[in-house]
Amino acid sequence: MNKGLVSIITPVYNCEQYIDECIASVVGQTYKNWEMIIVDDGSTDKTYNKTIAWAGADKRIKVIRQENQGSGPARNRGITTAEGEYIAFLDGDDFWRNHHVLSQIMTVVCRLSCDVIGSFFVNYKDGTFNRAELHQEYFASDETIRQINFREEQNCFNYGSYLYRKSFLEENNIIFPAYWRFQDPPFLAKALVKAQKYYVIPLEWYCVRVNYKRELSTQQKSVDFLKGVIDVMEIAQSHNLEKILSDMMEQINEYSQSIVNSIIQGNTELLSLLYKAVQYADGKKELEPLQFIRSSMRIKCDVTANAFWNRVNNACKVIIYGAGKYGTMLLHWMEKKNIDVEIVFGETLLSSEREINGRRCFQIDSLIDYNDTSLVVIAVAQGMQQVLLSNVMQLGFKNYVCLDRDLVTALECID
Repeated sequence: MNKGLVSIITPVYNCEQYIDECIASVVGQTYKNWEMIIVDDGSTDKTYNKTIAWAGADKRIKVIRQENQGSGPARNRGITTAEGEYIAFLDGDDFWRNHHVLSQIMTVVCRLSCDVIGSFFVNYKDGTFNRAELHQEYFASDETIRQINFREEQNCFNYGSYLYRKSFLEENNIIFPAYWRFQDPPFLAKALVKAQKYYVIPLEWYCVRVNYKRELSTQQKSVDFLKGVIDVMEIAQSHNLEKILSDMMEQINEYSQSIVNSIIQGNTELLSLLYKAVQYADGKKELEPLQFIRSSMRIKCDVTANAFWNRVNNACKVIIYGAGKYGTMLLHWMEKKNIDVEIVFGETLLSSEREINGRRCFQIDSLIDYNDTSLVVIAVAQGMQQVLLSNVMQLGFKNYVCLDRDLVTALECID
């Protein structure tokens, strides 16, 4: 390991528009003891060619190319390759504020010999720089450095505004999860929890290009986003970090629409993750996607149940085909609505059993005279439904419905 060497890890993917400014902000640094490890994550534009040109002009720049895996694995590969004593991160579409920042940071690092040191974070949009609020509340106007207790600040965003000792990351197995979204906060949360205290200097260092779009473009990104949030929630819960828990719930609510859209499209994994996040939230705040889903489910249940009861009310006679668990449950709902029904036993009812809840049961063929005017509700387990449905159709019953899981859920919901 090269003492004093800073390894700058830069994952890139299709950022040809910004990569030159990114690399130039490093090459121009007055602190010269650095290496830049660019990991091209399968770019399909001119990004890779541009990085190769820079590497040809400056031997401190190394370029690695890999298949598209996401920025987390790309950063991990950069960490593994790094030869420096310290690690900095700079995404390919971002840049450093000026040419003196690394020198100023390393002056403090060499004096204090710290594992983690942070600085101010700057948002950049349309030529305008806006300093983020992170760390600012801890500084008086004349302070040049401040030690911060992580439990007091509880921040897990803006990982790029910190410098890390490589041995600290390796000894504590601090890496980026292989997610397509939200892989940075779990990394930073784990690092700062382990460090407990870290130094911050009031210096504008990392500039991020701001994108205000709050959406997740694919279902996999929605899933990985929630996985990352839950990773941070687990850390927060195990260390009693209430502010971070609250921040994670806010993140879920910010991306509410994308999450809901994916769940509506049938992403059951996402729904399971959302309920897991609710467990960590522990009732502290209602999650907007869950509110929407509950509301949508209620609407769906109302529509399904109302359609069923309309068919029941329009029939001259209602026949429940199945005298077991589901038939008994349906009979209970019918009796609550004062609907007169006939009960038919299926193949599973013993010949000696002729009554359910005091009501006489019949065989389906004994009610064949009502095949034009009755509604037959097939109320048996799903595996038996096809057999009974065939019987109903062979006997000429024209109006029938199966009591499937969705219908049972709807009837239970409004019961």
